Amino acid sequence: MNLSRRRFLAQAATLAAGSTFRLPGRAAEKPATGKIRSGLIADIHQDIMHDALERLGHFLEESATRKADAIVDLGDFCIPYLHINSASYYWLGDKNRRERYDAAIHQAHPFIACTAPYRDALFTFLEIDLDARTFALSSARSEWVGPSPQEMNAMYPGIENDWVVPACSARDGKLAG
Repeated sequence: MNLSRRRFLAQAATLAAGSTFRLPGRAAEKPATGKIRSGLIADIHQDIMHDALERLGHFLEESATRKADAIVDLGDFCIPYLHINSASYYWLGDKNRRERYDAAIHQAHPFIACTAPYRDALFTFLEIDLDARTFALSSARSEWVGPSPQEMNAMYPGIENDWVVPACSARDGKLAG
């Protein structure tokens, strides 16, 4: 099966949004069965976060525990109806800098002060049940390290307050076809 990363992400996003998801390749020749589990993580940011490798390690451990068939690092991933949150933080920008860790961490990772970091890594798991023709995205929750962007009045114009949370929401639905 020849499926590019871009095409996979586009189809997975469409699936998660509750729209049509067509299985690629030779699905018509031999129907696929069973479940497919994929771990999804976005924006680990080793360049900014002092504990990025620990966050990645936690994701990999959880992927092994859940017996994921694949893992995907999505990079910056946001489309209408679906946002898989950064694994590490919400970006506040330079004008909202705040030191939330000790001085040594800020010296080694100066841009961390421009973030509202999550205490724990955020990631999700996509499970596609080919027999039941359903999909599910798992939820994940953390908490802010220090004050939230809302408490700092550091929200970007046009972004709703309740959308900026240290969490990934669960979603599920039926596959088309």
